[in-house]
Amino acid sequence: MTPVRDWGEAILTSFAAAMALFFGAIPKIIGFVVILIVGWIVAGLLATAVAALLRAVRFDDLAERSGFAGFVRQTGVRADAAGVVADAVKWFVRLIALVAAFDALGLPAVSSVLEQLLLWLPNLVVALVALVLAGLAANALHGLVRGATAQAGFGNPELLASIARVAVWGFGIVAAVDQVGIGQTLVNTLFTGLVVALALALGVSMGLGGSGIAGRIVSGWYRGARLTEPGVVATAGGEAQAPGPGSSALGFDIPELTRRTLALEADRQSLGNVLTIRLPVRAEDVTVDKQAFVTEEVAVRPSRVDDVVRIEETIRREQLRVDTRGDVEIDERGLADADRRPPDQATGPGHEDRPRRGPRVPDDSSGP
Repeated sequence: MTPVRDWGEAILTSFAAAMALFFGAIPKIIGFVVILIVGWIVAGLLATAVAALLRAVRFDDLAERSGFAGFVRQTGVRADAAGVVADAVKWFVRLIALVAAFDALGLPAVSSVLEQLLLWLPNLVVALVALVLAGLAANALHGLVRGATAQAGFGNPELLASIARVAVWGFGIVAAVDQVGIGQTLVNTLFTGLVVALALALGVSMGLGGSGIAGRIVSGWYRGARLTEPGVVATAGGEAQAPGPGSSALGFDIPELTRRTLALEADRQSLGNVLTIRLPVRAEDVTVDKQAFVTEEVAVRPSRVDDVVRIEETIRREQLRVDTRGDVEIDERGLADADRRPPDQATGPGHEDRPRRGPRVPDDSSGP
């Protein structure tokens, strides 16, 4: 090691080297600042343009239907769906500006990390698009399954529709997580295990204790399907059969229970062929005419479309009551007499005001 003989010369040499390094870094610092400023300005302008474009094409309505807007609100973000997408675009452009700025500054380690993040962002965008599409498909399938199962006479269409929605959301979430690359093996294993566990639980429950329930469910489905055929009615015995002579259009055939009759305070001519009745008994206990459809509601469909408004007004005006006080047979002549009277003057058994869905009162006076 050469000893320092002139301390003044050594200090001057070191200072000159430091100043040369500083002045050499000034262009890099200026480039870093300029790139950041330009990138921030461009990102803001591009975000504003994207937000305006999305609002012009009513992207917020699409986000509401898919459920994405609700998810955004639950995260605590106050911006709408278009604003969230615009902010994502803004930060994407800012990351590009940061990568270029750190490259100009001569810090390759920082720029390398930002490049990895920048390359990962397209996967995040694809995952978000997959979630939006899954939400749209789930909501559409929910409505489709609910309508189809209600039309087919299933007992709980809302439950089946919810199961279909959850299934679609599950597949969408798995696809999104797989695209992002977060714990792909773990997520796939958990999803497979969940499906297998549900299948085993269903099989064991049906084999050990649910066979009778499953039989009743299938029998109910069969009776509901039979009720959609012309001229077929349901009886308390569980068999679908054609109505016999003299059977009324609306009534109950429950020999083992207290008989229940429906007293309709309305004019049949004004009602036409439409009436919506919410029944306080099971659908399989109901005897209806061949034009009716038995589910939670009995809906006799109109024969003429131009009568719908008048019929709906009549239904809102009239009240349907259930007489559970005794073993009363339906009297066609009595109903016809009641039908000829104005709704506000109808009298007789079963015409007193009482709640539409009151508790069922057994008739102790009737025989077994």
